[in-house]
Amino acid sequence: QKELPLPLTVDLERTLITLLERGDTAAPAIGLGAIGGYYTARYLAVNLKKLPEITVAKIFRTLLMRRDFGPDPVRFWVVRALGEMKGTHATEALATYASDPPVKGLRSVVAANRLMEK
Repeated sequence: QKELPLPLTVDLERTLITLLERGDTAAPAIGLGAIGGYYTARYLAVNLKKLPEITVAKIFRTLLMRRDFGPDPVRFWVVRALGEMKGTHATEALATYASDPPVKGLRSVVAANRLMEK
């Protein structure tokens, strides 16, 4: 599968985020999970309280489960954001990442496991 050039990916992220802001959650959530990167993770973390918990948790979960998402400090940041969320979807996203990470031994995986132990 051919990778998208970075500028096109960022444009797609911005378009999907615009749809998300307008209240359309299904398509943007799937798209952002599939192509999102730092820009998406940052946007979601900053706007946690403005968006439905289920939508944010699903996107974060999909991002974390992608091998190409990162680097690990960004993953760690997502794990911390999920830990701050109180809903069941955030907990499920953390549990999935902690139990079956796409890359073993990352600091973000250790953090997810610690949050699940609490």
